Order: sequence, then C-alpha cells, then structure tokens
Amino acid sequence: MGLGKTLQVIALLQRLKEDGALDEARTLVVVPTSLLTNWQKEPHTR
Repeated sequence: MGLGKTLQVIALLQRLKEDGALDEARTLVVVPTSLLTNWQKEPHTR
C-alpha cells in the first residue's frame, strides 16, 4: 500500500501554482508508468 507521497507532491505543486510561486518556474513529475495503472484502479470518491 502506498503512502501517497506522489499525490502530496502534486498537491503541493498545485498550491504553489495557485499562490503564484511557480509563475516563472516549471515543474516535472516523473513516475513509473505502473503508478498510472494503480491510480486508475483506485476507487473514486466524489
């Protein structure tokens, strides 16, 4: 079971973008392709 570290990083980057801290910067998140499959299998709650 994962600890959600990737999701935490993506959430942090989103917050920094919303706050304007990334106006002059770029970010790149590199993850194994298997992670994408795992995310698709996760139940979605809304």
